[in-house]
Amino acid sequence: MTIRGADAHLVEPGHLPTPFTAEEIRRGCPDGRTIVLRVEPAGQPPQTRTVTFVGGDARGTTQVRAPLGADGRPGPETGRDRSTWRSLQAHASFPRERSTVQRARLDHPLGDLDCFRYTVSDGDAVDTYWFDRTRPGMPVLLESRRGSEVVLRVTVVSDEVHPG
Repeated sequence: MTIRGADAHLVEPGHLPTPFTAEEIRRGCPDGRTIVLRVEPAGQPPQTRTVTFVGGDARGTTQVRAPLGADGRPGPETGRDRSTWRSLQAHASFPRERSTVQRARLDHPLGDLDCFRYTVSDGDAVDTYWFDRTRPGMPVLLESRRGSEVVLRVTVVSDEVHPG
């Protein structure tokens, strides 16, 4: 599969093109973008948390993490990380020899999504990332398998911009 404008999508030699450029991620992650994630590690209770983008500029952004309470409101902040747009892009840069990318439809809590699906294999470890083509940034679904067992699933359950 070919991604248009592949040069801006390449982070390093020997890797597949990323689904989004650093500039696309910058435009897609304005201050106030809040993503709600459901994190389901095998053998542990699921957790729901938020990631909110703040303090964005031409170079990067800060991501603020907080758990989501049973009442649907974010709890106390648990982390704050400053990242460049390029480093956020690099999170989706996978080695060509162990990875594939293809277009895929995904029936998802956010709707019927047109995605880039990256599958990365390392022995019996297989990680699959679905990136909604209309939502630059993190994958809307990540599934990690070890053999036939799903050991981690992370699902974006909400993605909204709340201007501050």
